[in-house]
Amino acid sequence: MKTKFKTQIMVMLLISFVTLNIDYSRISANDEETKVLVTYASKFQKANTEEYAVNVANDIKTGQVAKVEQEEAAKKAAEEAKQKAIEEAKKNNVTYYAEDSVGTNTNIELANQIVNYALQFVGNPYVYGGNSLTNGTDCSGFTSLVFANFGISLPRSSYSQGYVGVYVNPNNRQIGDLVLYGYDGQISHAALYIGNNQVVHALNSNVGIVVTDYNIMPVITVRRVL
Repeated sequence: MKTKFKTQIMVMLLISFVTLNIDYSRISANDEETKVLVTYASKFQKANTEEYAVNVANDIKTGQVAKVEQEEAAKKAAEEAKQKAIEEAKKNNVTYYAEDSVGTNTNIELANQIVNYALQFVGNPYVYGGNSLTNGTDCSGFTSLVFANFGISLPRSSYSQGYVGVYVNPNNRQIGDLVLYGYDGQISHAALYIGNNQVVHALNSNVGIVVTDYNIMPVITVRRVL
């Protein structure tokens, strides 16, 4: 009964907000459900039907409203990161390719050379902001320094490395590919795929440069620069 009564109150509130165009600034800042209803009312002034109000009330109860707002915020953050990546790529004279680009065949001979070179530094320390494969570097520093040894220029940050080269479906990854990891769609870590479902990377200050399983973190994208 309490839930039904609460839903009825929410419906009445929404209809009132939509039809009467009240002063939203007077709504209590502590009433989260009312604030969500006000948000809907302000966007849909003309949707003054009880059916619509009930749908919104049900969305709030099931958490759909919060989920949609969270997803939109994540998309916005991802787009901002993408724009920054494009800008940094331009500054570093690196070509930017769209996410729907088709992966090309890897130069296997060169890829093997790069992987063997990278593996020499396993066991060396992780240093945030560092730029030495022997004395310490971070994840994106590791990948950029390894590729630089073969005349391939990469941006310094991991999120920017997520927009260089050509996009590759993760299921079609090959040795020498860049693997970019992160959470909530945001790139925060870079690694080098070495085959056999493994990557080499400067993981963290506890373990330094190591070889780990490919699925150590959520994969955001795989890029091919060879």
